[in-house]
Amino acid sequence: MVQLLAPLGKAKYLNKIIEAGADSLYAGLIGLSQKFGHGLNHDELKRVLITVCEQGKSLYLSLNINFKEETLSIPKYLKQKLDDYYSLGLKGIILKNFQLMKLLSEQYPELLIIGSIGLSINSTKKIQKYQKAGMRGFVFGSTVTSIDEISELHEFAKSFSPPLQTEIMVHGTRCIGGTGNCRLYTLFSDTFTPVEIVDSDGSKTIVVKGDPRTGGGCYKPCLCLDDPRLLQKLSIKTISKLKEKVEHVYTFTNLIPYLMKLGINIFKLQGREWPINLVVQLVQTYRKLIDSINQDLNPEELETYYSSLRNLSNQFEFAERERVKDLHDEFFRRLQN
Repeated sequence: MVQLLAPLGKAKYLNKIIEAGADSLYAGLIGLSQKFGHGLNHDELKRVLITVCEQGKSLYLSLNINFKEETLSIPKYLKQKLDDYYSLGLKGIILKNFQLMKLLSEQYPELLIIGSIGLSINSTKKIQKYQKAGMRGFVFGSTVTSIDEISELHEFAKSFSPPLQTEIMVHGTRCIGGTGNCRLYTLFSDTFTPVEIVDSDGSKTIVVKGDPRTGGGCYKPCLCLDDPRLLQKLSIKTISKLKEKVEHVYTFTNLIPYLMKLGINIFKLQGREWPINLVVQLVQTYRKLIDSINQDLNPEELETYYSSLRNLSNQFEFAERERVKDLHDEFFRRLQN
């Protein structure tokens, strides 16, 4: 039975997301997540974990920033946090760092180590690589879009003992070249700004605003390619090529019945950074769609949900462009300085 994994960008939205029909949730920590400004502090995460477990749900922690690959041990401040979450029933950790996978799978053998969508897992070779590091499940890379590709990788995941958990981001945003592959932001390193993040447990981390690898988020230059101020850094030819590659909000809506029949374990929804009213509608609609498919409703009856999801995609596209307006103002101020 497929599970619906929903985003939690703020602790205060927990009950709304659960009531909307999520089977499980994922959240990030401030200073340790790519979604700058959309993470929970240490104490919030502990309270969320208690509530989630009391309601029979599961919580995954997203730690998908770039820790140094040569890390030989779990950083002390991180281990102290994880010890708390582990004792409270954390289900798994979403990672994109090979060495940290090895360390955490050894330290916390009961936790599910999940390969992030940022790893762009699109081949059996990549699955093997990270499985050897302790990965017990993965999110398909966002460039894996055909049933044949998904089926091949899913069958390969099932060949392990125990089988690897397979997840698909069925509704989200796709960066240029696929989530985790975009490097457009690196062309604007002169806009990067170090920011100190102090967590509720007193631990401190330094993120670089504008650089998602460090947990500082992205200024989303891909969404302002029509702004003439970009010509300070990029040629007209380069901008034209980038425009051809931009594909933002996407959905697997019409493939949902096939993915369920295939046996995909988890449908994941993006949205920690999106308006809560839209996220709630998204979770509710996918919940109804999944339940209706399980009840063998005919395709015509399912079309109502497909139509709602397509409409929500348009709303998310608009909301995303509204969300980044302030980011773009800051981006261009820094670009001009």
